[in-house]
Amino acid sequence: MLPVMEDIVLAARASGFLGPLSFFSAENADSTAGASASGLNGACTAYSLRDLLTFSSVCGVGLDTVPIPTDVHPHQIAAVYCEASALAFRLRKPLSVRLLPMQGLQAGQRTSVGGDNPYLTDTTVFSLCG
Repeated sequence: MLPVMEDIVLAARASGFLGPLSFFSAENADSTAGASASGLNGACTAYSLRDLLTFSSVCGVGLDTVPIPTDVHPHQIAAVYCEASALAFRLRKPLSVRLLPMQGLQAGQRTSVGGDNPYLTDTTVFSLCG
């Protein structure tokens, strides 16, 4: 699985944090987000929901704990499941999808569940468009 909100590295990269993760925290995420990757020894950049699905084609078994906005149309959510299903069929590989609607948040905003839940970490809400 690629559990965005359960993995500090995936959560940090989704938020655009490019620096070394040994000192990643919510406090320094804002100050380093959007920094130039060239100055950070080739560090990874933020990724999209489609990127996650692509990663699942070669490793893992799907998307897990991916935060999404609640104001998306059901057809957009269905499209994610259809795409995962088509990829799973083509690859003859089981792929699952677990999206977490974040009440009151828009794509690009930061979640705030980390303090309330010991199993989840805060990250950026994903867009279902594009």
